[in-house]
Amino acid sequence: MTADFVTTLLSGLDNPSKLTITLTMAIQALNKQHSSMIILMADAVTLADPKTSLEISIGEPFSSVDVLMSEYLNLGGKVGVCKACLVNKGISPENIREHFDIITSNDVVDLLMNAKGSLQVS
Repeated sequence: MTADFVTTLLSGLDNPSKLTITLTMAIQALNKQHSSMIILMADAVTLADPKTSLEISIGEPFSSVDVLMSEYLNLGGKVGVCKACLVNKGISPENIREHFDIITSNDVVDLLMNAKGSLQVS
């Protein structure tokens, strides 16, 4: 598993600005023809739960999170969700959003070590 641009996100809906910026930067990487993976860890794994609404917006000039996520996935972006973090937050790994992948700490290390660039959003 590799990606040119890897972003790790640790914050959930409690900080929509961090989520918005993460998606915006990852979309820009895809627009520049780089592959991209957003890694959801810690509180960010709550975003993988399909019951969590992504219909939030920090306002202009940014699109809402649900629009940004759709664009990111439609452009071929990948989302990896920390398996241990899901368990820690009580979210069943079998019930995560469509198109999101379960990853392990080994995958995180490999993704970061092989990336051409990364963005850490904590």
